[in-house]
Amino acid sequence: MWEILKKNLSASFVNSWPWKLTLLDVGTSATLASAVLALLLARSQLARTNRPVISYSSFSDKSSFIKKAERVIHVRNAGAGHAIVCLVKYRYRMADPRSGVGEGPLSDWMDWHDVVDRLEERNLTNWQHYVLPRIGNGSTLPLASAAGAGLEVVALTKKAMLTLADLDILLRIEDTLGDQHERVLVCMSQGHRKELIERRQKRRPPFLR
Repeated sequence: MWEILKKNLSASFVNSWPWKLTLLDVGTSATLASAVLALLLARSQLARTNRPVISYSSFSDKSSFIKKAERVIHVRNAGAGHAIVCLVKYRYRMADPRSGVGEGPLSDWMDWHDVVDRLEERNLTNWQHYVLPRIGNGSTLPLASAAGAGLEVVALTKKAMLTLADLDILLRIEDTLGDQHERVLVCMSQGHRKELIERRQKRRPPFLR
């Protein structure tokens, strides 16, 4: 752009400061711009080719950690390339014992230690009423297409599902190129709590309903 402007000025201006300053000529600038554009396009194509996809699935049993699980969440990389965990946060909301409606707003996002301590204060013990395995930074999400082949991130028993109104996990990963992607996993909601109650009512004999 500088050289283009100079070519449209008179000789008296071109020979005076700052116009006598010479940068890259037009041909070199065009070549450099083309090379940079090619690099950007190549990186964009590589990013799309190796883009991971955070996918998760829920099951009503089959926990690897706890018996009598009513809801189990598995997360996996359903895309391509590597997916390295760089951030994991949790938030929750307790359910009103009578109505089942959430008590107040959702909590702030917090670390694993904090959410386990908070739930312990509400009589929910990790590895007893639920399982929330600690996922450290640097962990790799398994590359899998099958829903049940992922990493188990939470398992909830009946008590946990009747006590909690909501439980979310914020998962942020880094791909091969260093780009970051994140997704909120809705592990527990009031709708899931309602499904549990309806499912258990169907299991009961008609004379006990």
